[in-house]
Amino acid sequence: MEKDKKDKSESLDELGLENTTEILRGLEDVDKADCSLEEILAEFRAEKPLKVDIRKPWANDGELPEPDVELPAQEAGGVAFTPEEAGTTAQEVPPGPEIPEKRESDGGNTRVIRLEGFRRAKEPDGGVSSEPPAEPTGKTGKLLFWKRPKAEPEAAEPDEEEQEEEQENDGKEEPADGGESFGEAEEKPHKPPRPEARPEEAAAYYSRGLGSLKLRTVLVLLISLPMCYLTVWDKLNLPLPSFAADSLSVRVFALLVLQAAATFLGLDTVSRGLYSLIRRKPGAETAVAVSCLASLADAATMLVLTDRGNNPPYCALAALALFFTMWGGYLRRRGMKDSCRAAAASARPYLVYHTEENGFFKRQSGIGGFVTGTETPDASDRIFGRVLPPVLLAAFLFSLISSAGHGNPKLFLWCLAATTAAAATYSGTLSFGLPLAGLSRRLFHTGAGLAGWAGCCSPVSSSIVLTDGDLFPAGTVSINGIKVFGDYSLETVTSYAASIIAASGSGLSKAFCELVKTQGGLLRQPDHFSFYENGGYSAELEGKTVLAGSSDFMALMGVSLPRGLKLKSGVFLAVDGSLAGVFAIMYNPNEGIRSALACLMRSKLTPVFAVRDFNITPAMLTRKFKLNFSRCEFPPIKRRLELSETGEGSKENIAAVLCREGLVPYADAAVGGRRLRTAVRASAWIASAGSALGVLMAFYLTYIAAYDAVTPFHLLLYLLMWSVPTFLISGWVNRF
Repeated sequence: MEKDKKDKSESLDELGLENTTEILRGLEDVDKADCSLEEILAEFRAEKPLKVDIRKPWANDGELPEPDVELPAQEAGGVAFTPEEAGTTAQEVPPGPEIPEKRESDGGNTRVIRLEGFRRAKEPDGGVSSEPPAEPTGKTGKLLFWKRPKAEPEAAEPDEEEQEEEQENDGKEEPADGGESFGEAEEKPHKPPRPEARPEEAAAYYSRGLGSLKLRTVLVLLISLPMCYLTVWDKLNLPLPSFAADSLSVRVFALLVLQAAATFLGLDTVSRGLYSLIRRKPGAETAVAVSCLASLADAATMLVLTDRGNNPPYCALAALALFFTMWGGYLRRRGMKDSCRAAAASARPYLVYHTEENGFFKRQSGIGGFVTGTETPDASDRIFGRVLPPVLLAAFLFSLISSAGHGNPKLFLWCLAATTAAAATYSGTLSFGLPLAGLSRRLFHTGAGLAGWAGCCSPVSSSIVLTDGDLFPAGTVSINGIKVFGDYSLETVTSYAASIIAASGSGLSKAFCELVKTQGGLLRQPDHFSFYENGGYSAELEGKTVLAGSSDFMALMGVSLPRGLKLKSGVFLAVDGSLAGVFAIMYNPNEGIRSALACLMRSKLTPVFAVRDFNITPAMLTRKFKLNFSRCEFPPIKRRLELSETGEGSKENIAAVLCREGLVPYADAAVGGRRLRTAVRASAWIASAGSALGVLMAFYLTYIAAYDAVTPFHLLLYLLMWSVPTFLISGWVNRF
């Protein structure tokens, strides 16, 4: 037992842990623990920093130069190797702050709990301070293992004063933030977060009731058309039956009944608007709901309370606003359904992320975080939530001033119906729903899906990261010929070349692996693999130094090449300083990729080429795609390796999902998301300005009692005019 204790103590010392006494006390009963000591050590090993080895540029002095970047844990053939195995020297990053622990008793057992929200403070004697930090985070502890406690003396029974103090402490409320102080012994239970729905479940949710919503929207439109006819027939000299043309009460009654029917069909929209008003978060639906109620009340009382001549009520305007609002909601749900269907089309799709530092980049990972992004409120909701509350309040106050302020309170409902009709913009829900539906349908056909407004509201950036597979996907790169030099066999040359190319992770890997497979060769695990800025790789295979790269790289490395060998795109292989083989590579550019690159440049998105294939250079891309890449970025090899890593990004920065390979869906999602962001904000601000100006205009006309100027016909023209920019801007989103 003492020997095992010593061995485990040495393992802890290798991990750099200073305070290990509390863990070593329970080694005798560690076999009874819920988790073994090896699992705890593995957890601490995972927390230690990675080692990165970056060497200086080489000088051609006859020896093998130092690489520009040597990967610390590059995978090759499914086996990972570390800097220790590669024989490299690494710079150690100092470990982060340690995490203290606490103990608590429960039925004869003692739990050692690591407090994740507190840092360890060192005392002069090497102990641990029990004082909490300045700003505790309130996170709960994490159970490490169970340990049997030592025998403790029985505690004396508390006296009456101590019992009273305990009762007083029990009656005190817990902290508001649910936090836990350093000295507490109770682990606070926390409510687990709501699990995220799968894309297919989200698509089914958005599809549920979509047909019914479409039918009710069409019915509201069909009801609104005759209402508009009854409203404008006299202004446009349209025919009307004599019983309706000669009787205002018949027309008013017809408008009242038709609007009641339209309101019943759109009751869900009206109820949501009123509920938002009760929650003090009014928006576009709130303005429409208030306009519907005000116009209904005005139509029901206008023949009794007021005499406004032959002018009808504002029922047609409210019903038309209800139609546009329901239509926008339908388009939004259809767009979200198409996006979730695209996400569910692939078992392991690519996720497009967007950060301010790197711009757009994609990773092949799980779909977690995408469905949550589709539920993010869009910019139009926030804009209308800021503008419409004061507009609606102003409409109510202006109605009081125009009616009761002039000593004629009977005109209040008429003034309120006019001002709220002007405030109920037709572009409310269409500002986001109309462009989203068109863009989502286009992206769905190209193999992409936008993560709702979360895919548009990422930090503004003007760059997009492109890798080997984006420029030349599978099937566009092939090996056109092989030539072997020296005494090496064809199988050895192809095996060496495929092994080092596969370890690089470049776009040539698939073509070389297929070549080895057809020849019956094997992939070997390279040692000391390194990248060079000059366009090549180096590694050790079976004790031999192997170089792979372009002809210029071979010349810089001192490898002699045959005269007259002219190859624009090829892979040169050298073993121990001698040329062993040459592979001619054929790149077949795709016309769709060329169009996508041109679209990115027109949209002012700068391509950043994070490529690992040394043949892909700006000159080669210009020759293949016939485009000007002078404004594109071609970073150093170290930066290219960072940008082309395959790790997952942050869930908060998900912009889109891709279920197909290639640059076309990737570019469409990036360009479309940027355009949608601009379109929604522009439409929402224009519609908000129209609502505010409409309320001011209606207030002035009702204040002077200009019945012939503030007619429903004039307000209808005004609202339709302010909705035209929304349709124009929405059509612009898909024109790229």
